[in-house]
Amino acid sequence: MLDNAQRPPRNEYIDIVKGVAIVLVVLGHSIQFGSGSDFRVANLFFSNWVYRIIYSFHMPLFMITGGFLASYSLTKKNVVDIVSTRIKSLIFPAVSWSTLFASYDFVVKYLKNGESIRFLKIAKSYIKSCLFDLWFLWAMLVCIVLILIGRYFFKDRIWFYFAITLVALFLTDNWNFHLYKFNFPFFVAGYLYNKNNITSRFKNVNHRKILMGYGFVVIIYILLMTKYDYNSFIYTSKYAIIGMDLNKNLQQIMIDVYRFAVAICGIVVVLGLLYGAKTAQLIPTKVLIALSKNSLCIYSLSHFLNSRLLMKITEHVSFRYGLVLLETFVMLVLTYGIAQILKKGKVFGVLLLGGR
Repeated sequence: MLDNAQRPPRNEYIDIVKGVAIVLVVLGHSIQFGSGSDFRVANLFFSNWVYRIIYSFHMPLFMITGGFLASYSLTKKNVVDIVSTRIKSLIFPAVSWSTLFASYDFVVKYLKNGESIRFLKIAKSYIKSCLFDLWFLWAMLVCIVLILIGRYFFKDRIWFYFAITLVALFLTDNWNFHLYKFNFPFFVAGYLYNKNNITSRFKNVNHRKILMGYGFVVIIYILLMTKYDYNSFIYTSKYAIIGMDLNKNLQQIMIDVYRFAVAICGIVVVLGLLYGAKTAQLIPTKVLIALSKNSLCIYSLSHFLNSRLLMKITEHVSFRYGLVLLETFVMLVLTYGIAQILKKGKVFGVLLLGGR
């Protein structure tokens, strides 16, 4: 486990934001995987407005908190310490959880269902599981490597990070790179925001101006969301400019710009709501902080349980918000409880939780 001296200082508000983000992740997956096979196979979740709202900003929000927290170590530790820490906290869990997922798939496909065992096919399936199942952890690692390059070779110049975002338009979207590319600017934003202590600058701004600006962003977000459709999801339209068709390229750029605008506005709206709710003591602070501290296990294990088990259990049900909320609650409680058990073992704590 990490020593107290190695851990970044806790930020209660950021923990609350991260806790809300993990709840939204689980809720979104419950809508997708826990609403019956007809709902899932027909991709009806893409038309659900709660699902659209969640997916318009929830992973960028998660990335911002990741960048914010990473800035503590990225600005104070040397490169060797940073790399070794990230191998332990990101790569170990990504490979370990994926190995468990792949083992389950192997038992189901080859032992239970009696499919013929082919080594090459199994190896490809395992590699795919390692890289795809927990893409978010690999994306975090890529973001950290790029920020290290930006910090030590380009002095964290904004143009460097902006150039990466633009160059990414011309790089492949294969291997989930579209998800990495879309979320990268938000990780950078969280990193630079904390590094430059932007919060302190808001203290001198008139509160009325802040409220007026916030209200304007809320209106813009609502207006933008009226146009949010199937092609607005990063999973469907992806990110890159591919081919020589000018019209298609321009359309892709417009989708990317629109998607960034929606995510930014959505994040501002949520951050404002959470800040107001926290100030008024209207949210379960301790619960959200507890979820934040165990977000790795909750994210990883809930992904497995949703995509492998929940969709089978709920195969014949129909979509209902009450059922989805119940599934979300049960999933959060279950995965949180398992996280507490895993923490008690040193080996599991390192391999599955990254020493958290």
